[in-house]
Amino acid sequence: MSRRTRLLVAAVLVLLPLGWLVTVTSRAPTVRLMDSSPAEAQALTTAPTEARLDLSAEADPALSHLSVVDSAGRRVDAGAVTAGPGDVLRVPMRIEAVGTYTVVYHVIGRAGGETSGVIRFAVGTGASGAVPADAPHEHGGVDGLSAILLLVNFATVVVLVVLLVRRPAPRRAPPR
Repeated sequence: MSRRTRLLVAAVLVLLPLGWLVTVTSRAPTVRLMDSSPAEAQALTTAPTEARLDLSAEADPALSHLSVVDSAGRRVDAGAVTAGPGDVLRVPMRIEAVGTYTVVYHVIGRAGGETSGVIRFAVGTGASGAVPADAPHEHGGVDGLSAILLLVNFATVVVLVVLLVRRPAPRRAPPR
């Protein structure tokens, strides 16, 4: 194999996975939160009886998760997640005390895509339920196992490229 052919194969081996990665990660999610009740940082005087998410597309209630917790982390949702009418997910809740509450959701769309998030609201406190701007928070990131697998993947590609580029030409028998 000539040096030019080896370089071409190496370029394809590197660019093909990169092209696939760009295509997969650049797709917009097919499900987005459009509105909610209660709304983010809403201050309510009376307790709502359900949490409702209005979505951009139809969601699968069997695969989606919707929970409501109080400030101590105790669940106050009181039933199964249901869908409809329209692109709506809802869960009943039983709030019996004044305080700050959090709706945590992870929604899977019927046509693919997913979205997740947190909605905070307050009941009877006069406060908004919003998290203070200086509150500690995390931005997520890559977990340890994924980081190791990414490094192994990268090292494998580098080794393959080096082997293809530096492969010695086959030895020819001396003429007789």
